[in-house]
Amino acid sequence: MDNYYAIVGAERNDPADVIKKKITNELRQWQKRTNSSDLSKRQEAEQKVALLTKAREILLDDARRQGYDLQLNAFLAAGGGSQTPVTASSASGDWLQQARDHLAVGDYNSAAYCAREARNTLGASAEVWSLLARANAGLGNLNEALYEAQQATSLDVANPDRQLELGGVYEELEQWDRALSCYEQVNRLTGGSEEADLGIAGSLANQGRYTEAIPVLEKLHLHGSNKRMAAYYLADVLLAHAETIPVAKQDDGYYITSAEEIAQIRIVLNRVRTLSDDEQIMMRLADQEQYLIAMETKHLFGVTAWKITKTVILWAVIAFVIVGILSNAGTGGFFLGVLLGGGVAWLRIHLQIRNHYLPQWRINAKIVRVR
Repeated sequence: MDNYYAIVGAERNDPADVIKKKITNELRQWQKRTNSSDLSKRQEAEQKVALLTKAREILLDDARRQGYDLQLNAFLAAGGGSQTPVTASSASGDWLQQARDHLAVGDYNSAAYCAREARNTLGASAEVWSLLARANAGLGNLNEALYEAQQATSLDVANPDRQLELGGVYEELEQWDRALSCYEQVNRLTGGSEEADLGIAGSLANQGRYTEAIPVLEKLHLHGSNKRMAAYYLADVLLAHAETIPVAKQDDGYYITSAEEIAQIRIVLNRVRTLSDDEQIMMRLADQEQYLIAMETKHLFGVTAWKITKTVILWAVIAFVIVGILSNAGTGGFFLGVLLGGGVAWLRIHLQIRNHYLPQWRINAKIVRVR
């Protein structure tokens, strides 16, 4: 039985929003690896993406998560989850290939075992260090994986795959500047790599440098071999960029305080709509669109409904008084009184409501100015 909490790097008691963020971050890193030229790495990434997608379906659905937790508890209580690595023959070539095969199906325990045996029998080559790094990264042993990826890179400095692997470990450790350096080195070695460009864009985006990441992804979307993947990453970064457009920020979010900000965000969202039909992208798009609608919805601000009611009553009375006074002049005076009294009352009530019945973005602007 798959432990989806371990797969996404979450704790059993983590709330849904935390798990959702972890799954999103993991998918960002693994989806780009499905484009790898290395068969074992591509298969590993495809396996990981499938597991993360399944984890998203189960852990973000309250009812399904509750049922899954019961099954997982029973599985673990029965001794499930303890991974015993497979054995293999000691022929020198077998250990490396078996490590690759285990990595391809996400069996990191067995992959680590085989890679260690390969190191014992073949020596610590760049390939052995690389396999150990991938296995330990999969097991969550990131410090070990970092050391091993660095060893592989130092022994094979001209190999762009080693830099890609090291960049991936830095991403797992959220050391974005170092990951960025690795991916830029890949491009220097190869003259240009789509996988490295995705890594560059991701590293920039995770530092909040969206305006630098977007052109990289736009180029991949136009000229890359996997336009669907580039479109997904571009949509993802554009949605994150849209949330940086409002000037007014707070610890847990932001305030829209102008119609111009709404217009700018809508331009970005309209672009996203043309790029990807991914379920999570569509959900995030819908959330932002609903937020914009809420920002344009009008509410009473700075005045109570009772005060508005009193204003209506007061000016209605004044209108009746004007009508009564002018009615003494006959029918013409009555109609003149209706026009004059009604017009004055309507104008005063309209001004009262207009000054206090405001779109939420304008209310936000007033609140921010007060602060």
